[in-house]
Amino acid sequence: MKYPQHILASHTATLKASLAMRHVVPDVAHISGIVGSARETMLDVLGDNVYLARRQELEGDEKFRQWLPYYVFLRQGENGPEVFMYQRSKQQGETRLLGKCSIGLGGHMDLVDVRHQDSVIDVAMTLAVSGRRELDEEIMVSANGSQFYGWSAYVTGNRAMANFTAFILDDSDAVGRVHVGLVHVIEVPANLELECKDDGNVGKGFIPVARLLEHDLENWSRLLAMDPHYLLA
Repeated sequence: MKYPQHILASHTATLKASLAMRHVVPDVAHISGIVGSARETMLDVLGDNVYLARRQELEGDEKFRQWLPYYVFLRQGENGPEVFMYQRSKQQGETRLLGKCSIGLGGHMDLVDVRHQDSVIDVAMTLAVSGRRELDEEIMVSANGSQFYGWSAYVTGNRAMANFTAFILDDSDAVGRVHVGLVHVIEVPANLELECKDDGNVGKGFIPVARLLEHDLENWSRLLAMDPHYLLA
């Protein structure tokens, strides 16, 4: 028997109240789009609002925000900072995002990712475990024109820190209203290339940050392109 998938989420109203209580925003009325603060503050906000439930029960329920890490790969190009971009295939993936370009990789945080101590979820460790699993599933890397290999193999011998820079709370469409984006920027060397493993995604290479808005971006990527501070912080 196949059992239902369980994922991490937060109660929407409680999440927004926590952001206001911790002075990340002046009040809940000002929570829209990208919201950034110190890493530890953002981890505390998530820690205040951990909810574990069946994914099928959360889909479409705007009382909850499913946690969705959004990993952006950044490198320094000849003409300034660049980020990796891919296009969501018209054949597979999230149907509401078909054909759109994205700069964020990642997926839902599953029960298998959860790390805890004395039954208290360690949010930072859980994010790290989830990120490594998701990126292993989604990308291959190559340095200096070498053969492509997995993300875990790369990070075993190279420093690759994921910098948690912001939340995305996008109320403008149905996808955004049931997710909270957890923006992480991973800065990589200029000689690193990425390739999508998922047949549902088509890699477009590294694109200058200054030219992102020339592409048909999904909402979250467009918000980051419009306010690139959170990519370059």
